[in-house]
Amino acid sequence: MKFGSKILIYIGYVYWEDYKLMGRKEYLDMAIYVTEDAYNDFAKDLEESKHEYLICKLKNNLAYYYAARRRSEDGVKAHQYAEYIRKRSQNFDSTFREGIIDL
Repeated sequence: MKFGSKILIYIGYVYWEDYKLMGRKEYLDMAIYVTEDAYNDFAKDLEESKHEYLICKLKNNLAYYYAARRRSEDGVKAHQYAEYIRKRSQNFDSTFREGIIDL
């Protein structure tokens, strides 16, 4: 289950990078779609205490993607995910903390 979510996170990130490079909205939409699948199909059912880093990474990526898409309904999701990550960021090294979204 964890392996499947990691693959989807990486695929979502590739779409994100393509979006940043090409500026094509459909790449951003695919990044969100794939990463949401990673959360809904895999990570949502993981035990949070054992998989906190993976869940934070996934939610951080979604927060970035939602913020970039700038739909009104995405703002609420981006803030919820960012707040979740902020509360847990002290559990991780400075490299992770430097990469978290700042909304």
